[in-house]
Amino acid sequence: MTPHVLVIGGGQNAEHDVSLETAAAIEGALRSRGFKASTITIGRDGRWRQGEEPLGESAADSLVASLPFLARADVVFPAIHGPLGEDGTLAALCALTHKPVVGSGICAGAIGMDKLATKLV
Repeated sequence: MTPHVLVIGGGQNAEHDVSLETAAAIEGALRSRGFKASTITIGRDGRWRQGEEPLGESAADSLVASLPFLARADVVFPAIHGPLGEDGTLAALCALTHKPVVGSGICAGAIGMDKLATKLV
């Protein structure tokens, strides 16, 4: 069985546009190697989207609506740079839903975003 990889891009930070490019490149690379891959994004307004369409009226509503995408995935590949993505928040969502995630876990992501904590480690 070919694993289905859910790529999550975008985000509510200055790296939003770069993250969208990263997500598209990851999805393309996965597909070219025979994986099933799909992408959902988080807009600057915090609403989760499939394509250009928000999945809900608010950030919370759209997060709830994104859960079936997460449920269908075998693994999650976060492509969000910076806060509210690379800082362990997406890893925490994946942990809560028992989905494996590509990259660092919750604690490592949080410590990595805290420069003082990183220097202490």
